[in-house]
Amino acid sequence: MRSADFQLQDLQAEEELWLHRSKVRVAHTSCLFECHTLEDIKFEKWSEQRLDRLLVDYMLRKGMTESSIRLGKQKQIEAALLTFLSLTV
Repeated sequence: MRSADFQLQDLQAEEELWLHRSKVRVAHTSCLFECHTLEDIKFEKWSEQRLDRLLVDYMLRKGMTESSIRLGKQKQIEAALLTFLSLTV
């Protein structure tokens, strides 16, 4: 019975983690809709963050794990980094 409880707790923790990641992604995407022009400061910040996420993803796919982790922490995109790490494993 205990192992079933631990398994359920593990599954619940994993589900909460995926839910958090999804919320971060939705928040990031919704910022794009707040931009009215390409010259908007919000769009510039959004596109910089998007580029950082793409770089982290690319670096992980090419095996540059340590560098991508450093970049993710430096740019404060740990949620995206955790998602990419879980997908590359």
